[in-house]
Amino acid sequence: MEYPFQPMLLVNPILPYDYTHWWSNNIWVHKQPLFMWQMALSMKIFGISELTFRIPSIIMGSLMILLAHRIAWLFSNQNQRISTLVAVMMTFSCFQIKTIAGIQTTDHNDIAHQFYILCSLWAFAEYLKEPTMKWAFWMGCFAGAAILNKWLTGLLVFLGWAFLIVVFKEFRNKKSVLHFSWALFICFIVFIPWQIYIHTAFPKEAAYELTYNTQHLSKALEGHSGTWYYYLHLFDQYFGYFIYWLILPGILFTLKDKLLNTKLARALTINFLFTFIFFSFIVQTKMESFFFFVAPIGFIYVAVVIDKVLNFERFKYLFPITAIVTALGIMNIQFYTGYFSKENTDRNKRIENARVYKDLSKYIDADTKVVINMNSHDDKNVMFYNPSITAYHWWPSKADMEKLLSQRIKVAAFRDHDQYVLPDYVRQYPYLQIIEVNLFSFE
Repeated sequence: MEYPFQPMLLVNPILPYDYTHWWSNNIWVHKQPLFMWQMALSMKIFGISELTFRIPSIIMGSLMILLAHRIAWLFSNQNQRISTLVAVMMTFSCFQIKTIAGIQTTDHNDIAHQFYILCSLWAFAEYLKEPTMKWAFWMGCFAGAAILNKWLTGLLVFLGWAFLIVVFKEFRNKKSVLHFSWALFICFIVFIPWQIYIHTAFPKEAAYELTYNTQHLSKALEGHSGTWYYYLHLFDQYFGYFIYWLILPGILFTLKDKLLNTKLARALTINFLFTFIFFSFIVQTKMESFFFFVAPIGFIYVAVVIDKVLNFERFKYLFPITAIVTALGIMNIQFYTGYFSKENTDRNKRIENARVYKDLSKYIDADTKVVINMNSHDDKNVMFYNPSITAYHWWPSKADMEKLLSQRIKVAAFRDHDQYVLPDYVRQYPYLQIIEVNLFSFE
């Protein structure tokens, strides 16, 4: 919020930090900045709270329903049933809602990345209807924005477009190539300046993160490994337990059905299949959300099959029933009942810890600026609720404690809890204050 062009995780790194540790360094270029700028703008306007930093995700998640509906409408040559079913699936998708709500890992980043990719696919669908420089421009803008949230998967729209240029004669002309080049140029104009800036302003951090992110292809980083069918096993979560098996017949239908928009159908299918193959067989780091940004295309396949199998023209009363069943199928009510249950001790513990962090000023001296010994990665939670505090999970080394001593810096430490037991050299620190509040810890 205060330093939009100096991305920082720790604003006041009192202790030395390792810039190769993306989870605990000062300059933070581990991710592209657009989604964080959106969150910062929201908090700047509406104030700082858990809700206000999620407002961008809520807005983008809602707009994606309309985008998916419009793409499906153009995909199906204005079949209202197919486009409505796609909108229903986008609305009630449990995986989507978990991501918007912050229950799913890498939440803000993935919603923004998916949103801008879907925007670029929408602009592409409109371009096929009206092939003008205007829609090529918007494709480039949205693709660049997608990259400026995560990375080069934001170029996805150009893959399907290039496929059409190669396969269909009507696209192999100067006009199409000019539009393609124009869109690609605009895309680069959007995301390249930030790359130049960070490699100039923060060269060692930017160079390291570029190398580290490239290693996702060849290594299972941070223990995120999996087999080639890792994402296939997640299809039930992406598309619903009783719905996901319609994906394959849906692909076959879209490739053969002449009633659909053939060019858009083939381009989107290329995008969908390439994404699945790329993350399943090439990228060695596996994470649940990596594939989900193309889920709206999968929803279209499901809707096409349902529309083909059920004769809605003859039995119109079946459609609202089908829409309700589809919503229930993708909603995963069992997840919600379990997640919000009193038996979900993990969630309840986190809520209690958050209450402690919010009230931290009650337990420490007003001039204390360093707090240690909270749960792993909870240092970010502490700093969110207490902007004047620099928090370190676990505890500093003996040498670092001596540096703090030389500056007579007050340190507050949460009392021992489970594996978080303060060593003697920390207990002997003369400017130490123990926070006499119990924290819940996690396995």
